[in-house]
Amino acid sequence: MYDICHLQFASDSHPCHDVFVTDSQRDKPRRSGCPIAESLDVIGDRWTLVVVRDLMFAKKSRFKDLLNGPDGITTNILTDRLRRLEASGVVERVPYQTAPVRYDYVLTDRGKDLFDILAALVAWGGEHVAGAKKLPAEAMAEMDPRR
Repeated sequence: MYDICHLQFASDSHPCHDVFVTDSQRDKPRRSGCPIAESLDVIGDRWTLVVVRDLMFAKKSRFKDLLNGPDGITTNILTDRLRRLEASGVVERVPYQTAPVRYDYVLTDRGKDLFDILAALVAWGGEHVAGAKKLPAEAMAEMDPRR
């Protein structure tokens, strides 16, 4: 049996060391190396997966559309989360206008790989959180951006 949260790597030069590590995170002391803890450093706050949800399922790509979603995210929080997601390689900015420059935010392959996490949260929330809508697994499978 593996103890996933207490794996020890021989050194910080392990090939997984720089996956999802932003410049701001690189200056912070490393945590345990646990994949769950390290992943939560990237996607584990209140708003990040909500932004990814809107990019993935609502097909929103523009700042104003993400800002006007049903959850009430503020401008400064959205700006911060998009920057973090871009720095982590989850989202990329693609210019759609030059004067002034404006961007579409698009999930990268790394971002699309978050689908399984979001699908698991949809299933768990539908089963265990009062008031959360249930969505059939077949419907979630049809929304997979990797297909």
